Amino acid sequence: MARRIQPIFDKILADTRLSTRDRDFVTSLQAYYKRKKMLTQGRRRALLTIEERLNKPVQAIDPAMDILTGKLSHRADLDNNTWAMGFIGDIRARLHGGREMTPGQKVVFDKLVEQYSDEAAAEAQSWAKNFGADKRAKLATIVEYYKALNKRIGEQYYGKMIDDFDADPEGYTPTESYWNKLTSKDKIVTLFAILASGTKYAPGSFVSFRTSWMSGYNQRRAVHSGPHLKSGGHNCALVIEAPDCLPINAVKGGKLYSILLFGEAVPTLIEERHIKKAKM
Repeated sequence: MARRIQPIFDKILADTRLSTRDRDFVTSLQAYYKRKKMLTQGRRRALLTIEERLNKPVQAIDPAMDILTGKLSHRADLDNNTWAMGFIGDIRARLHGGREMTPGQKVVFDKLVEQYSDEAAAEAQSWAKNFGADKRAKLATIVEYYKALNKRIGEQYYGKMIDDFDADPEGYTPTESYWNKLTSKDKIVTLFAILASGTKYAPGSFVSFRTSWMSGYNQRRAVHSGPHLKSGGHNCALVIEAPDCLPINAVKGGKLYSILLFGEAVPTLIEERHIKKAKM
């Protein structure tokens, strides 16, 4: 009697020894099976090969290697290095299956051992101790910006960092390598350039709207309060102020202005890139 396929999938995917690569492969096979209600001969053979390998007794990892991989995984987690965590998990799964690392895996593993060594951990503790008020304020600004962005667009950019910061705003400190990568991102650099920039349009001055704003695409993307600006409607507005707040979009010209359209009683926010000095 032919074996049922779904129980094989369930058994394989429940096995903690399954590597990330094999898990992705088996998941893709399962998706194919659910869609087609069958597996081709080649796909079925590949699935059974993985099952046969996992049916072998679980091999104990050398105690020293067990401790080392656990330490590396913990330090990679602190560094928000999800790739390294996945790689180390795959190595552990491989060792539990009685297989040694390939030469290529050994090279990568040795680099991680150096990257997350005790000496590197000591340097990380020194970094955390000297993570001063200026850096912490900058971190809080980054978290606030991405929390607002994620809520607006339904994404989870820097979700783990945000969760870690919210759990302990005064105690959470990103690693030095993560901090340097984070603050060198174009969006982050632009964010702080906007916050440090001066006011181009003074309160009481008049502005008109650039063609870029009049496109329906930009109006749909905008997040502002007050009347909706429409092409062919309001062509001039009074600048009230440049409010002390985070930009909506960390892009060139993203500084926000509060403006009052002629004939309206409620101000609205608009980005600097969409306005220009009015010709009166």
